[in-house]
Amino acid sequence: MFAWHAYHEGNATPYVPRDHEHLFELLRRVWPEARSVLDFGCGHGHFIRVARSAGWDARGIELDVVTRERATAFSGCTVTDLENAIEADVVSTRDSLFAVPHPTDVVKRLRPARLLVDMAVEENPRLALLARIPAWCRRSTREGTPTILWRASAAGIDRWLASLGYDRVYRKISDAGWPYIYGKSRFRRAVGHASIATSKLVPFFGDRMIALYVKQPAGSREPSL
Repeated sequence: MFAWHAYHEGNATPYVPRDHEHLFELLRRVWPEARSVLDFGCGHGHFIRVARSAGWDARGIELDVVTRERATAFSGCTVTDLENAIEADVVSTRDSLFAVPHPTDVVKRLRPARLLVDMAVEENPRLALLARIPAWCRRSTREGTPTILWRASAAGIDRWLASLGYDRVYRKISDAGWPYIYGKSRFRRAVGHASIATSKLVPFFGDRMIALYVKQPAGSREPSL
């Protein structure tokens, strides 16, 4: 699905370091001792290039060989497949876990002690869901990306990772109004803008989530921020 010719080549975005710098500021604040980061689904390599520039030992993972080669060339970092991944202080998953058939198996393979999740939460409470009501009657869970995570909520992600032994220590939810803010009809655009506005008033409303999780030994717990 995310082969270079099928996705990345046609979805190239400009390299804008500030698009990722806030994530490293968060990591430094919450886990100041962390020095290495492994980005699962690194794509063009923008995130790991920013990490490398900020002094991190940064590596990436991509399943497609051409994407690995291009990400390596662009970022200056090592990019491998999943089988050759090495452990890191922080494992980053940004809009990637919903794009693999078995996300639980990926997390178990990576064995992250600290996990950064930055992804869409399509079923999270938000005003823009009003524009989706007709689609609920038409589509099946098999549409779209390979796993049910593409229809996740923030609480659902928490429950899923808790079942794998992870505790959430940070979460921020926001709303971009996507894709309705780009709709052709005034109604859809209005719903998108209203969804952005309500997410600023209601903390758990929104279609995107940034969260940090830690793997907990039995009988211990890290306090939430």
